[in-house]
Amino acid sequence: MSWFDAIEFCNKLTELCGYEKVYTMTGISRKNNKSYIDSATVTYDFSKNGYRLPTEAEWEFAARGAGKTGNDWTYEYPGSNNYKKVAWSVLNSSGYSDDDLEIRTHEVGTRQPNSLGLYDMAGNAYEWCYDYWKCKQPGYESSIPKGDTHSYINPVEDSGTFTDPVVNSSSYKSRVIRGGNYGSTIFYLKNDCRYFENQYVCAKNTSTGQKTVGIRLARRK
Repeated sequence: MSWFDAIEFCNKLTELCGYEKVYTMTGISRKNNKSYIDSATVTYDFSKNGYRLPTEAEWEFAARGAGKTGNDWTYEYPGSNNYKKVAWSVLNSSGYSDDDLEIRTHEVGTRQPNSLGLYDMAGNAYEWCYDYWKCKQPGYESSIPKGDTHSYINPVEDSGTFTDPVVNSSSYKSRVIRGGNYGSTIFYLKNDCRYFENQYVCAKNTSTGQKTVGIRLARRK
């Protein structure tokens, strides 16, 4: 799924459920007249109650279980220090016989959830976040203080309006993906992993579908 696919899906699911749309998409261009979006201008209103992509800060806050237990802030992976319990990775995502050795995604919910009851926040598939990547974010550190959902990790280019495609290798304006996938080593599964080279390869083109990237949606109550 591409980043634009994710935004469009959020709007369609929001409309289907009768909520208020967070995103407005204008100037939509569909590549070669096909269905997927090549470029568009996206504006947002986070006060609306529709479905949307989480910010990177929200994603990590959720991955860490929102501090519901005393260990949430120190776990290496979402809900555990043992990646095998919570994630499908390159080390365990192949089949269970000699005839099924290809690494692959697995059914959601077959690993252990974190303390928020969220499954597969590590491994299986990367997850799109709303934010642009910023390579050097002042004050960025690798964990979030208890109770702080936004201000500590906030690599968002929060202009309110942006135009895609905006890929620029000199300023690294790719979208953020988090969580690792079925082919990742355990380094990418960690709660605080935001390794740039992998981000850029996967997320540098918001209009190109990525077979290893999916979505986890957020919504205001």
